[in-house]
Amino acid sequence: MQAALCILAVLAGAAPLRGPGHHRPAQLELVRRPSAAKLVDRGVQYYYEGRYQKAIKLLHQALRSEKLDKTRRIGALQYLAFCQVALGELELARQTFTSILDDHPSFRLPAGTAPKIVKLFEEVRSERAEPLPDPAIQHTSPASGQAGAGLALEARVEHMPAGGALKVRYRHNPQSPYSELIMARQADGRYTANLPPSPAGGAEELAYFLVVADRDGNAMAQVGNDAGPLRVPFDRPGPGPDGGKGDGEGDGKGDGQKKKKEASTWWIWALVGGAAAVAVGVGLGVGLTMGGSEPTGKVVFDFVVVE
Repeated sequence: MQAALCILAVLAGAAPLRGPGHHRPAQLELVRRPSAAKLVDRGVQYYYEGRYQKAIKLLHQALRSEKLDKTRRIGALQYLAFCQVALGELELARQTFTSILDDHPSFRLPAGTAPKIVKLFEEVRSERAEPLPDPAIQHTSPASGQAGAGLALEARVEHMPAGGALKVRYRHNPQSPYSELIMARQADGRYTANLPPSPAGGAEELAYFLVVADRDGNAMAQVGNDAGPLRVPFDRPGPGPDGGKGDGEGDGKGDGQKKKKEASTWWIWALVGGAAAVAVGVGLGVGLTMGGSEPTGKVVFDFVVVE
């Protein structure tokens, strides 16, 4: 009976029937099923054709295979994330990028990747990165300043955050609000600022503090604060040569000496005429030259006018 059935099947052009327990050779199964690597290649091709759903199906199928090598697995995950971003499945794409970075922390996207994909990938990568040390400010406050003049400050910052800035907040009047100035970064890494003098010119000190702010303006490190600022006193001009008494004020000498010195520059002339007239003056000290060859002397005259 079995033989008859086989003959009929051959005559009908069909494959011969197999008895119970008979299986196809394993080689035939491999021919019909594409390899995991081939699935990845097709999935990538579908991505570039814009057939994202079909690409995702093939890439998932390839990733379930234990025979997929590490390089192809990374490629499959990469294009799986690309498809997910294209379909707006951003949370799934985040998870896929996380899987890539778990196996390859140094993984980077190829050049020419769409900006939207790059932005999402960099967000995931930055979230996984080890946190940077907190910034630290190195600064020495000036011992004093000069009244009516500006004040130069400089500082250094360790671990300045990307896009951050060093700011100085200052005021001359304790009753006024703080003004703010961004310190300039120099080529050698120093931060410098020249604070303006007091508008009124009569301030006795300048109060200030330094703040490291991130790109969003959040304070990350400070030296001083608005309630406890750094303070720089202003020097005032010292007393004059005579101890601050002015020209003879308080001792009765200054004005007399000054007038005597000024009077000594005058000359007394004798006028020949009907009357003798001389320069006016009482108690003037006059420098005279006697005979042209005698040493200069000093004589005090008491003059009157005679007609």
